[in-house]
Parts: sequence; structure tokens; C-alpha cells
Amino acid sequence: MMTAPAPRNFAARWLAPLAALAMLGGCVATPMADVTRFHLGQPVPAASISIVPIKAMEHILEYRSYAEVVAPEFTRIGFTPVPNDGLSTYIGVLKVEQTSREGEISRSPITVGIGGGSFGGGGGIGGGISLPIGGGSGNIIRTNFLGLEIRRRSDNSIVWEGRAEQSVSGSDKLASLASAVPVLARVLLADFPGKSGQTVRVKAQ
Repeated sequence: MMTAPAPRNFAARWLAPLAALAMLGGCVATPMADVTRFHLGQPVPAASISIVPIKAMEHILEYRSYAEVVAPEFTRIGFTPVPNDGLSTYIGVLKVEQTSREGEISRSPITVGIGGGSFGGGGGIGGGISLPIGGGSGNIIRTNFLGLEIRRRSDNSIVWEGRAEQSVSGSDKLASLASAVPVLARVLLADFPGKSGQTVRVKAQ
């Protein structure tokens, strides 16, 4: 005659999977970023590059620290960052922006095109910068943005452009631009030049 399984073993068989599910439910979501790159489908030979701000960032004190963070990422992919003395092969036009709102984190639509002005006014990466606005009740969401254009100095033509954007809780460590910019620069220039016209969602932490 068959005997019923011991109650303890029966309970263990069911409690173990439930415990694993409970652990997964308690995990903190990994910050993600939407990354889009555009280029002409031709090689972008590594050479000297000067990192400059968009016009709206020229007088922002934090710009220099952002440029210093982006420069090593260019070095990693073979470029040579140099001062903007008019002699570099390329100009890297940098835009950093952060906006704040109340609500839930959602994915923003992304449109980028070579010289298409999709980054804001005037063509290419244009537009202004919006720094954190504090306070308010409810859930504060910070949206961090890093945009780059690589222009050929000889004729000012754009050979590559891209953007990385992420939304995080106001309490997240990446809610600070000082923390977010190194992460966004890394994911934006990873696998350079990347697939043109494709938006990918990647881990950014």
C-alpha cells in the first residue's frame, strides 16, 4: 500500500518556489536608458576631437566637468580629445539636460536624424538646458539626457550623432547629473558607431 508523502516534504516542495518568487518581487529595478545613434553608414576614422558645448551651455559652469567625463569615453574608442584650438579633425558638440516632473517613469519617443534638428532648435543638437527643479509632492521623476554630434571640422558636416536618455526616481543615485552623465556617456559610445537609426534600451547604472 502506498503511503502519503510526509507533510514536511510536501510543504517544502511548494514553499521553495514561493520563496524564490518573493525574492524576485523584492528586487530593485535596474536603471535603463534609451540609446539612439545615427550615421551615414560609413567608417568614422578615429582622430583628434575637441569637445564643445551647444551654444545654450556655453556659460554653464558644469559644462567643463561634463566634457571631462565624456573625453575618456572618446579615448576608449580610439579618439584623441584635445583643446578646441581649431586644429582637431573633429568637433564633438555636447548637450546635457535634465528635466523634472511628477508621475510615473515611462519611455519617451525618440527621433534622431543626421542634421535633422531633432535634438531641438536650429539643427542637430540645438536647444537649451533645463537643470533640476526641486520640491513638489508626489513622485518626482528626473529625465537625464546626453546628446553628442561629431562634426568634421573641415566642412562642419555631421558624421555621427546620438543621444542617451533615461528617467529615474528623484531618490535614485542617478537623479544627480554628476552621477548620470558618466553612465550615459558610456552607454552612448559603447559599440561605436552602433546601428544607425535603431533605438535600443540598455542597462545604465
